[in-house]
Amino acid sequence: MPLVLGRTGRRATVGQRRALAVHDQGCAFPACTRPTTRTEAHHIVEWSAGGRTDLNNLVSL
Repeated sequence: MPLVLGRTGRRATVGQRRALAVHDQGCAFPACTRPTTRTEAHHIVEWSAGGRTDLNNLVSL
């Protein structure tokens, strides 16, 4: 399953969300204790600002 979508799709794939779950191990916001199952994948550089849907530009929040 592709983990790099670039600008071909805005939403994170199931594979990307699984990889984020392993990487972030829950919400990445400081002092947030929510588990990965209660987070969503968000772009660090917003999609509207040219951000890519790649693992290095996604974070669990």
